Amino acid sequence: PTYVESARLLAARAIREGGPSSDSRITWGFRLLLARSPRPAELNVLTAALQRALVKYEADESAASQLTSIGESTVAEDVSVSELAAYTVVMSTLLNLDETVTRE
Repeated sequence: PTYVESARLLAARAIREGGPSSDSRITWGFRLLLARSPRPAELNVLTAALQRALVKYEADESAASQLTSIGESTVAEDVSVSELAAYTVVMSTLLNLDETVTRE
């Protein structure tokens, strides 16, 4: 639950602070977590993952609500639940990369 909640909060920040496009939002999260910009191939993979997740969660809003309700923090109400769920999937992917900068 902690990692899902962290990914959700990061997704909400990416939507608010990352710019208007999916590429800029994914790049924002990538730079925050990996301390570098994504290579074009990496951005393509993550953008495709976002699009698949958006299709899934737009078709099943209940699944989107279930994913975004994990954790104790309040859910962002200023973004659509399907968009938040899709970006949560992408941010979770970034958080789980071996290259992600973390502290022990």
